Amino acid sequence: MSPLPDSSARAYQVLLGLCGILIYTPPDAAALEVLRDQRGLFLEQPFSTVAPDAAKTLSDLLDGDVDDLRMKIANEHTFIFKMVAQSHASPYESVYRTCDSTLFGPTTLEVREAYRAHGQQFPRMAAEPDDHIGLELQFASTLLDKIASDSDEADAKTAEVAQRALRGFLAEHLLVFAPSCLGRVAEASSFGFYRAVAGIALAALTDLADALEVEATTSPLR
Repeated sequence: MSPLPDSSARAYQVLLGLCGILIYTPPDAAALEVLRDQRGLFLEQPFSTVAPDAAKTLSDLLDGDVDDLRMKIANEHTFIFKMVAQSHASPYESVYRTCDSTLFGPTTLEVREAYRAHGQQFPRMAAEPDDHIGLELQFASTLLDKIASDSDEADAKTAEVAQRALRGFLAEHLLVFAPSCLGRVAEASSFGFYRAVAGIALAALTDLADALEVEATTSPLR
C-alpha cells in the first residue's frame, strides 16, 4: 500500500477533525462566530471537492445571527445525540454492533485500546463510552496528522505506522457503523446543520477508504 500523499492526508484531517468536533460537542458562541465569519472556506477545497453540496448547505446555514444559530444547533444536537429514543441516532459504535444495542460493548474496549496505543486521550473518556463517533472521527484525524508529518526518516516511520493503524481502524470500526449512524443523523436533522455535517463526514470517509483501498471487515447488526 503506497503512502497517502501529504496533501490528501491534510485534507482528510481537516474534514474528519472538524466533523468529529462538531458532532461531539455543539459549538459555543465564540467558535460559532469563527465558523460564521469563515463560512466561505466551506466553498473551497477540500470541502468543495469532497462534499460540495453538503458544504454549501453548511455555509448557507451559517449566514445568520450567532445567538440564534447557537440555540438551533444546540437544540438539534440535544435531540439527535441525547434523545436517541426519539432520534434513533445513537453516536456510539457498540449500539450498532451488539444484538441488544449495548453501551460499553466489546468494540468500546477495542476503540479505547486503539486510542491508548497512539497516545490519544479525550476529556470525558472516564464518563462515557469511548466509541462515540465524534471521538472516532477525531482519532482518525489525529492519525492523518501523523501521516502528513513525515519530514524526515523518523517521521516517515511514524507515518507508516499511523497509516497502518488508520486502515485498521477504518476497516474494523468507522466504516462498519459510521454510514448507518451518519445516515440516521441526517434523517433526524430538522434544522439541517447536522445533516450537512454528516454528509461531509460520510463523503470524507468514503473518499478516504477508496484512497487507502480499505473496506469494512463486517456489517453492523442494526
